[in-house]
Amino acid sequence: TVLCAACCLLCVLPAVCPGQVRGEAEALLGRVRLGHAAGVRSSSYSGGMKRRLSVALALLGDPKIVYLDEPTTGMDPISRRYVWDIIQDAKPGRAIVLTTHSMEEADVLGDRIGIMARGRLRALGSSIRLKQKFGSGYQLTVHIATPRNAGYSSLTAAEQQAVAACMERTKDFFRSGLGLEPCESGRTLLQYLVGRAAEGQLVGFLQRLEGQASQLGVVDVQARLSSLEEVFLTIAKQAELEAAALAGTSLVAVELPDGGELLVPLGEEEVLHPSGDGRSYAVKWAQDDAGRLVVLDCTLVQQQQQQQQQQQVLQPQAQQQPQLVHTS
Repeated sequence: TVLCAACCLLCVLPAVCPGQVRGEAEALLGRVRLGHAAGVRSSSYSGGMKRRLSVALALLGDPKIVYLDEPTTGMDPISRRYVWDIIQDAKPGRAIVLTTHSMEEADVLGDRIGIMARGRLRALGSSIRLKQKFGSGYQLTVHIATPRNAGYSSLTAAEQQAVAACMERTKDFFRSGLGLEPCESGRTLLQYLVGRAAEGQLVGFLQRLEGQASQLGVVDVQARLSSLEEVFLTIAKQAELEAAALAGTSLVAVELPDGGELLVPLGEEEVLHPSGDGRSYAVKWAQDDAGRLVVLDCTLVQQQQQQQQQQQVLQPQAQQQPQLVHTS
């Protein structure tokens, strides 16, 4: 067949034993689920099939070092997961160097992960080590029980009030125990970010929370480290701040939702309006294709939103005061 013959030819290059050439080619095509398409020209393959074929070609001849450059870019989630399994199975006995923009992929496949920003290697270590060193702490997700385990929308008004009361008691418990406000809140869900400074109190606090779970109405608590995506953004943000400080371009013009523009320090996540009227703005940052920090969104934070089910922004890290720019 067309594809199998091409694989057989490539098997000769890394000096595969002649008697094993066809079997090696067919086995690799089967591992990447391309056996059914062995008689089809690869030029007619879809993008995902071509990626899987590239992984198979990289593994021909049982090499001890394999280089993979973004092997799952453009794949659907099912195909991506399958290629991850192929790469995991290929790890024993060889070194695999893989580049990716997907932090999920790096977390799943990487035994040692290096993070680059602005052309420099900024961090190197295991996923757990990087999360512990550069992460913002632990994220706690608290679920509140509902009567009859029913959906919130199907509850009566009295039952909804009872759930809301449990939510308030749980918030008070976190305020008194850790001094924390929820970073995200839903009808029956609370999320908290426990910073490094409070990590030492976490074990005792969770034990007390478990002991009072029934009184608070808490049915489930999940704790996890910061994601690798958050670690990457933290490192990349720091690199951008350093570059901006050297270049003297640490202020970014941000268009305000209620008109006008505000000069905001690069990376600042919450700023006050310099007019002194109490208005504050939450600024969300992202990275463009070149890795630069850009403003993703800017929203007005109302004072009453702090008591509602809205996401609260982090405390500002820079101390530079914003400057108001009048626009015509």
